[in-house]
Amino acid sequence: MLVAEKDIKRDLRKWTNSFKNSDKYKILSENTKKIYLSVEKSLFVFINERKDIKSIKDIKTDIIYDFISFREKTSKNKEIKQKTKKLYIFALKMLFDYITHKNSEHYTYQNEFDDIQIGKGKKPETPLYFKEDEVKRILVYLETLVENEKHYSYIWSIAFKLMLHSGLRASEVLSLRLEDIELSDEVIPGTKTRDTYIVTLYDTKSGVTQHTLIPVVHIENELRYFKKTISYDDYICKGENTSLPISRQSLFTKAKTILRKCEIGKRKQGLHIYRHTAAMRLYRKKKDILTVKKLLRHANIQTTMIYANADNSDLAAAMR
Repeated sequence: MLVAEKDIKRDLRKWTNSFKNSDKYKILSENTKKIYLSVEKSLFVFINERKDIKSIKDIKTDIIYDFISFREKTSKNKEIKQKTKKLYIFALKMLFDYITHKNSEHYTYQNEFDDIQIGKGKKPETPLYFKEDEVKRILVYLETLVENEKHYSYIWSIAFKLMLHSGLRASEVLSLRLEDIELSDEVIPGTKTRDTYIVTLYDTKSGVTQHTLIPVVHIENELRYFKKTISYDDYICKGENTSLPISRQSLFTKAKTILRKCEIGKRKQGLHIYRHTAAMRLYRKKKDILTVKKLLRHANIQTTMIYANADNSDLAAAMR
């Protein structure tokens, strides 16, 4: 059975029904079944609210953390004990372990649960991000990559640069079309030179059309290539011989390759770390949390405050 065949809700229903008809589910205690069914019901509500999750293959470690936070926010007391969070993670893992072992594509969710701190059950208060020397190594690798002038090299380069410089989510990058990136009206002070692209995002977490910027210098080479090779209304991350963008799994796999090539530890595996890094770099540069909020397009400033709390530059300066 294929992991993903239709839309995420149908695929999820297909797998949850299959799991509940399996021997693995039948031997569970009644209490465990009760916990699982509660988690399954909440998962469908969560997926229905998260418009950015298009495929069951989009469910990665960061999405699992988001789900646990969702369970907590929608609970009666707005708080869940660690023991309960462990049970929710356990229930989810049962389902996705079943998918891992039963799908015909050899697709695995093992990595997603290996990285989860089960005792925490939520995103760490301090975001994980790339240090400046690691960012430099990643950018050098991406620049070297496009020297071979292969189609996928340009895809990897522009995708990771959009996440690293402008804080785009992976789902937002994959849904971008060439026409969504245009020169903005912003000019270098004292000149008529327009030095930024405006990126229009239609497929956002909030479901509302949003905009962000990225300096021309970061992606002008990649855009020059795409303007020669794809149509204006094509997905920028369009695979060869197809009209569809590459999968999130392909992007995730490439992210692991980047860590290996750039000699960066596996703890920094994933895609959301690029968004965290964009935020931390901007905050350390400007010390303006409102600017970071605007970059990330957060609705609530409290969501953005984790980046101010994670910055130790002032403390380091005071200790010198």
